[in-house]
Amino acid sequence: MADLLGKVAVITGGATGIGLATARKFVAGAHAFIFGRRNAEQDTVTEEHFDRHFDINVKGTVFTLQKALPLLG
Repeated sequence: MADLLGKVAVITGGATGIGLATARKFVAGAHAFIFGRRNAEQDTVTEEHFDRHFDINVKGTVFTLQKALPLLG
């Protein structure tokens, strides 16, 4: 994250999902301004919660496309 040092990031939707994952990466180097509407979700996110949502949102999409692409020829 050295390339983010001294940079400023504005992250919307930083309370959950991809916005939160992005915020966690950016705060390691940049001055990050994180906006979200749900404080409880921001304060109670666990690694298990992140993994579950990553699996649903990323793995689900990748594996669906993997199976669908041969049928779209």
